[in-house]
Amino acid sequence: MNFEKFTQIVSDPKHTKDDLKKLLANAKKKPSEPEYARLVMDELNKRFPNWDRPKQGGKTRNIAVFKSEECTFESAKEGYIWLVEKFISVRPDLFSNPNQDTMYLAVGKGANYFAGKPQQLFPKSPHLADDKNNYFRLKNGRHANINLNNATKFDVLLRFSAITNVNYLTEWEWNVDLATETLRDKQDIQLRAKQVRDEIDQFLKEFIKTP
Repeated sequence: MNFEKFTQIVSDPKHTKDDLKKLLANAKKKPSEPEYARLVMDELNKRFPNWDRPKQGGKTRNIAVFKSEECTFESAKEGYIWLVEKFISVRPDLFSNPNQDTMYLAVGKGANYFAGKPQQLFPKSPHLADDKNNYFRLKNGRHANINLNNATKFDVLLRFSAITNVNYLTEWEWNVDLATETLRDKQDIQLRAKQVRDEIDQFLKEFIKTP
C-alpha cells in the first residue's frame, strides 16, 4: 500500500483507538519503512493522549532478542536486565577487570549505571539506595541501576553493543510495547543509521564489481 493511501486510512475518524493500535502493530512489522508506524503513532497521540502510557503497576511488556534467543517479559526492567546479562556473558572481563570500557558503561549523568555497592549508584541521591526496587544484583555480584526510564536503559544497551561488537537490529533488539516517544525516536535513529550503512556497503560491493 502506498503512503498516500495509508495516510487516508489512518486519518479516517471512524477508526477507534484499538483499530489504530492494530494498524501500528502491522506497520511495525516493516522496520524498513518506519514512516508508516510514525504516522499511526502521531494519529494516536493526537486523538488519544496518553494512549501509550503503561497501565497499573508501571509494567511494560517487551520482547528482548539476543542472537538466537528471544524472550518476552512483563516488565521493562526484566527485559533490560536479561540483555545486560547477555552482553556481560560476551565480555565478562568488563567488570572482573575494570578498565576504560567499564567506566564508559558504568558512569552516567547524576547517577551511575553499574557499581559494586548500591550506594555508589546514587551519589547525588543516596536515599535511593534504601529502596531495593531501584537496583538489581547481577550474577557477577555487581549492582545495576534500574531507576532509569526506558530510553536511558536503551542508551546503556547501546553502550554495551558498541563495546562488545554485538550489533543492534542484526544481533540484538529490544521491542517495548507502548514505548515513549523518546525511546521510539532513539530506536528510529539507530534504524536509519543501519539503513545508511547497508546502502553504503551495497554501493561499495557494486563499485568493486565494476570493471
